[in-house]
Order: sequence, then C-alpha cells, then structure tokens
Amino acid sequence: MQLFVILLFMLILPIVSIAQDLLSGTAQPMASIGTWFVYWGVGWRLVAAGVFQLFRPSFTARNIFEIEDPNVIGPHGRVQFDC
Repeated sequence: MQLFVILLFMLILPIVSIAQDLLSGTAQPMASIGTWFVYWGVGWRLVAAGVFQLFRPSFTARNIFEIEDPNVIGPHGRVQFDC
C-alpha cells in the first residue's frame, strides 16, 4: 500500500499533470515539471500522511518510534496526551 501511494504521488500523478499541461500548451516544460512535482510529491503526499496519522497514530508510536508503553498508547490504539 505504501509503495502504491509513493508511486502515485511521486511519479504517476505528476507525469499525468505535466502531460496535460504540455499537450494543452498552457505552460512551459520546466515550470510545469517544477509545479506538479512539488504539488503532488510534497503537498498531497504530506496531506495523505497527515490523514493516515490522524486515523492511526499508534502506527507511528509503535513502528517508527518503537514505543510499547501502555501509558502512551491507550486501550483503543490511540496515542494519549496528558495535559
């Protein structure tokens, strides 16, 4: 799943957008390449990562930071904050 999302945002969607710009004649090649790789590769990939983090914060705690403390990860797999 992660490989698919990375390929989609870093390769497929930018190339489709660049091709659309170049075929319609609305942009110069280098401007189009820069615009669409930043738009899809940075912007929307970070939005997708944020949404994933919103719904599964325990994934980051367990798999990336290797935190198994039950005081941090609640009974429902949600990260708990003591304020």
